[in-house]
Amino acid sequence: MRLACSTYTFFEHDSFVDCSNVIEDLSESEIIRQLGEDAARIKGQLNKSDLSSVIEIVQAARTISPINKEIIISSLKRCGLPSNE
Repeated sequence: MRLACSTYTFFEHDSFVDCSNVIEDLSESEIIRQLGEDAARIKGQLNKSDLSSVIEIVQAARTISPINKEIIISSLKRCGLPSNE
């Protein structure tokens, strides 16, 4: 899914979401630790509409295993969407 730099000013150019690979060796606590050590790594946040679109794309993807879909979608929902969306 394309993310336009005109919408997301923290991008230098249009970018794409890639959910094709789940990084299983990186725990949530490790991500929090790393971001706590260097908050400048946090660039911004997807708007709710684009976050919903990413979830729909992941749900429909034939190239992502069901277990990886579950991991990706639950992680994305924790990032900003109510569980009923």
